[in-house]
Amino acid sequence: MLDQLKQTYLQTQPSKRLVKFGWVNLKPRLVDEREEQILFVRIPRQNFAHFVSFTVVVLIIVLGTFFGLIEVAQAALPGEPLYPLKRLSETIISTVSPTSNVAVEHRAKEVLDLSKKGKQNQSLKRAVEEYKEAVLESRQKIAPSSSGEQEFQQRLEEQEEQFREARKSGPSEQLEKAAEIAREGRSGPGGDGNRDNENEKEPETKTDDRSGSNSGSN
Repeated sequence: MLDQLKQTYLQTQPSKRLVKFGWVNLKPRLVDEREEQILFVRIPRQNFAHFVSFTVVVLIIVLGTFFGLIEVAQAALPGEPLYPLKRLSETIISTVSPTSNVAVEHRAKEVLDLSKKGKQNQSLKRAVEEYKEAVLESRQKIAPSSSGEQEFQQRLEEQEEQFREARKSGPSEQLEKAAEIAREGRSGPGGDGNRDNENEKEPETKTDDRSGSNSGSN
């Protein structure tokens, strides 16, 4: 049956109208179909471009907000909402630059800020303890007799002076401890903390020598 239909179809001659106008009628349909296929391909590409642009904008906003919060967080004190973000930024900086003294700088400033606010409580005590930890940790990372060692010594000396100056406005045991930590931190390799102690003890030694000479003469 199918073979007969096939033979009949092959033997059938197209009409003159089909021969003359068949391609004219078929061509617009083919062009329209091709344009629909091109449009179908272009639409996903346009959507992808919009998606990439939107993602870049969102990423810029997120990063800008993040770095803005980090900048604001630098003034945060222990117990405040942004303080964990401040510590996170210190970790990032220490990872990128292991010899950075940013933790020591921040802990010293926190001690001074807490003392200025009159917080002679556990917050200040904890801040002094964390300052000591930061000094010891930085001391271990710095190579002796290096430029970093000299800078570290200078910063500790300045911080000691700041602690003692702040202590003049009111007695504070914690500020005195912080000043001692700064002085002891300079007593490591290449430090001059020990020399300060020797200089402080020299007058007593000379006094003892004079006392001995006076006893001998008597």
